[in-house]
Amino acid sequence: MDEYEKAIEDFTQAIDNQADDAKTYYPDAYYKRGLIDLNLGEPEKAIKDFNNAIKCDSKYYKAYYKRAIARHHVQLTAKIRKTTLGRTVCAPTLIPIDLKSC
Repeated sequence: MDEYEKAIEDFTQAIDNQADDAKTYYPDAYYKRGLIDLNLGEPEKAIKDFNNAIKCDSKYYKAYYKRAIARHHVQLTAKIRKTTLGRTVCAPTLIPIDLKSC
């Protein structure tokens, strides 16, 4: 298991925590798990996590921004996968995101 998978498990465990104070870190856990999803080339999963971060904190502007980036990746991937001259073109690799800067 690589470090991304371990981090996803940790964030999921934090989200699933039913402690009284758990809601204080839900937005951050969703947001950071979304960053990992985006970095792993899974923008649809990232969008869901960014949506959940925004539901928890409607002023979480970083989540809005990263959700827009994830939606852009989904749109680009869809365009690239369209058949061109009778063949399907492979989607590009997504741009890695530095998690330390977020």
